[in-house]
Amino acid sequence: MIGKEIAKAADLDPRAALDVTRLLVGTRQAHALAVHDLSLNTVPIVIARALDAHDDQLNSDAIAFMNELGESGYIDLARKVEAARNGTITKDDVPD
Repeated sequence: MIGKEIAKAADLDPRAALDVTRLLVGTRQAHALAVHDLSLNTVPIVIARALDAHDDQLNSDAIAFMNELGESGYIDLARKVEAARNGTITKDDVPD
């Protein structure tokens, strides 16, 4: 699935991975599919890589995206992002 590819890309280009993820999750017609597929582990990994990047704007954008998703009901996102940051969740945990 696309989630695995985005999670892999987050290691190389966290900005592009965050932008693509935001677009996919924000597209009305793809919203349900994207949120289900991507929220499993892709979104937390992408946000974690963006937060770990040495780029203040990227860090701010990642926090804003995480807050938007939290306000939309993704209540365990912060926990999953922290798990991705400490290596408990990796791109190997993203479904194919």
